[in-house]
Amino acid sequence: MFLRISLALALALLAQSPAPQGVQGVRVSGRVVGLPPGTPSGMMRANMARQGGGTVLENLIDADGRFEFANVPPGQYTLHIIGPLQPSMPVTVAAGADITNLSVTLPPLILGHATVEGGGSLPRQASGGTVPPATLQLEARRVGGGAGVDNVTPRGDGPFLLPIASLRLGQLWLPMQGEYWLRPRALPIGYELKSMTFGNVDLMKQPLAVALPMSGQTIEIVLAKTQASGVHVSGRVKDIPAPTGNLTPVRRASLATIRTATNPQMGKLVDTQYSAEVLLNADGFFDLQGITPGRYILQAPGVFGMPLEVGTSDINQLEFSAASTPEPGTNLLFKLQTAFPITPPVVPNKAATIVVSERRDPTIIDVEGSWGYLRVTASDALIDEKRLPLERARTSIRLASGSYELISFTRLCNGNCGNPGAPLDECRLSVTLAAGETLTLDRVLAGATCTLRVTSRR
Repeated sequence: MFLRISLALALALLAQSPAPQGVQGVRVSGRVVGLPPGTPSGMMRANMARQGGGTVLENLIDADGRFEFANVPPGQYTLHIIGPLQPSMPVTVAAGADITNLSVTLPPLILGHATVEGGGSLPRQASGGTVPPATLQLEARRVGGGAGVDNVTPRGDGPFLLPIASLRLGQLWLPMQGEYWLRPRALPIGYELKSMTFGNVDLMKQPLAVALPMSGQTIEIVLAKTQASGVHVSGRVKDIPAPTGNLTPVRRASLATIRTATNPQMGKLVDTQYSAEVLLNADGFFDLQGITPGRYILQAPGVFGMPLEVGTSDINQLEFSAASTPEPGTNLLFKLQTAFPITPPVVPNKAATIVVSERRDPTIIDVEGSWGYLRVTASDALIDEKRLPLERARTSIRLASGSYELISFTRLCNGNCGNPGAPLDECRLSVTLAAGETLTLDRVLAGATCTLRVTSRR
């Protein structure tokens, strides 16, 4: 993930420490090999950290892959290339001997660019002071399973470098050839994915094919505003503790939600996070703009995740204290499920009933800590969803007569299931229910293989 910071802040962070008084420093320079053609300057950084602690030097890498450090004190260092997979190498700096031939080979990378329909940078939420770009995160998943890439975040002006899963042989990187589905796993609130292409390949319909030699083409992503009009969500955080020491902490307010839906590329359920984030003003004020209707969790420094339902009217004058309360170890999905449980649909007296139980193959050891779910959809719209009880216990869902798709899946989680993971081990069954009918199902789970089996209908 690349840092999203202003140029002025970057220059301040990358200021180099001079050699100690009386010690003559030297020049250290080199080049990274493997930047895709057209990569803009500053997409990666070079970092020299003195072994044993002490001196840390940083500088930006230019569009030709070159970097340089001036006046480096003698010593043993580790050179890190800050970017995808972060390759590193040891460097010995001796007094009076410049080093000008450092070379670091990068893993295979594909250059990409994200923009908004009509051109321009990625969207930014408005507030006082410098505002970070809205979140856009991508993942690449290998077709058929295997290694993939998570959380590639474009820079505020759109460029990104997508690393391909690779094997390293000495100083060489060999990409794992094959096909990869590329999709956004996080988007800014109020925007949807409009198009994603690689040359003449539509990546929303076809996977990204990786082969040797690597293609010089770029991935182009276009976001479009949703049709729903957005509103303001604003307020103030009180009682923010004064900064300690010389560093002022970066304090943000964020609003986020997760939507689980069938991904058209893979035909399976995926979680997509939508978020907006702004820096707080000095008095704790924040103003999030363009927030579309939905159920969100509002997070601010020292403040518990606050559930917030957004409609078509502005929400203002929110006010809460930052009096520190330890944040529980739960993720956004768990907070949303707890704050906004799914409301079962109102059904007529002669409703149909689905009864489901879970059965696991006793000869297969399952991963400890997981929940099974049954989701009911009609024309891709969510009708109901139930978390399945323990082994052989039953749960029921009452529905109006009609046709439905049943989707069962697993979410892995920690010991107390406060952090459920992404949907996996999915199976589906299409059913048509008559009024008053009872359909009994077993969700049979054998390792990663899930089956919905009808045991009776009456």
